[in-house]
Amino acid sequence: MRVNFLFLCGLLILIAVTTIGCGDGPGPDVPMVGTITINPEPNSIDAPWELVGPNGFTRSASGDTTLVDMAVGNYMLTWGVVAGWDKPTAVAGSVVADSAIQFLGRYARVFAVETLLENLEHPSSMWVKGDKLYFTETAGRNTSYGGKVQLNRFGLTTGTKDLIVDNPENSDAVVVASNGLIYLASYQNTIPGEIGTVSVVNPETGVESHLADVEIAASDMAINSNDDIVLFGSSDLPDAKSLYLFPALDFQNPVILRTGLGRGFCAGLDGDMFYHADFTALYRFIVGQADETLLTRSYVTSTTISETHVFTTVAEFEPNRGSLFRIAKDGSGLTQLVDGFSMPLAVRYDSASGRLFLLDAGTEAGSYKDGKLFEVVGFESRADGSPPLSLARGEKSPACGVGRGSLLYRLVSGES
Repeated sequence: MRVNFLFLCGLLILIAVTTIGCGDGPGPDVPMVGTITINPEPNSIDAPWELVGPNGFTRSASGDTTLVDMAVGNYMLTWGVVAGWDKPTAVAGSVVADSAIQFLGRYARVFAVETLLENLEHPSSMWVKGDKLYFTETAGRNTSYGGKVQLNRFGLTTGTKDLIVDNPENSDAVVVASNGLIYLASYQNTIPGEIGTVSVVNPETGVESHLADVEIAASDMAINSNDDIVLFGSSDLPDAKSLYLFPALDFQNPVILRTGLGRGFCAGLDGDMFYHADFTALYRFIVGQADETLLTRSYVTSTTISETHVFTTVAEFEPNRGSLFRIAKDGSGLTQLVDGFSMPLAVRYDSASGRLFLLDAGTEAGSYKDGKLFEVVGFESRADGSPPLSLARGEKSPACGVGRGSLLYRLVSGES
């Protein structure tokens, strides 16, 4: 019996030892590893990086990467330099067995103004649709120096410019509808100016067709996602039909939204909120309501609206130059972003891409054949109240003799 008892005790001890040895923890031959994902953004810049870890591990590469079977321990990832971008700070992380960690690095554009096109002939208006930017050159119509009157298209991906219409009927305002058709408008005489016209262009054929006559010297247009077009114009008459609405591209039954708004120059539309300027100030109101809010007092020459801000170009006369400003939609945080343009006549924010573009009409010294298309980059991270970026400036263009700017000249000088 004693032998059986000892045998039974030994068997129980063996079972206990075996059970303990079959626990959940990995055996000595199972590696302690995890997964590391490296994700620099945006993907388009393919940002470089260097990863350093335990046991002398190091790896350098670029772009999105997933590393498997990585030894447990502490890692440090350093982001590399990409021209034109501010890199994120280095980041540390720890790998534990059977887990995954991610190193995410968001690069930010360095705040700058980049030139996309040069030697434009008094560019006056533009609109962005998809990867195309549509703009007009109006030296032959709006300056005493003569030159081109054209509707053009610039490929934001290809970087190429091509002509759509030579000598269009209208060239002072442009918008593009959801169906791809291009709508143009112009004033047809000087202030007090009670005549304007609207036309449509098929971008595939380059054929322009007259659509409507309006009882205002048309100066700007805007369009919303429903293809409602508003047309804004200039007049000294107290009962002038200053603001037209063409609902869903219906040009046969326009609605007059406001009268007597004076020498209107630029307009913007954000949902049912309408923005307009008359050189003395920028205002806004909800379409269909009478109340109007003053946003800022300045010589605003163009305006565009993002998800959070209103951007405006402003003309200054002492000395002659132009600037780009930003103001929050609630009216706070007025900030001068860029100083030193010659005569900025159009600014456009594209909500689909988050990009901001600006047309400068050029200088009188250059006979307005030295206009430029700019892109302003890195503006999102620019803090309110930061000092403006100053462009290198040569001779600035006086307002006299400029087409849309000629309205500005008459306002300042008192001519009619």
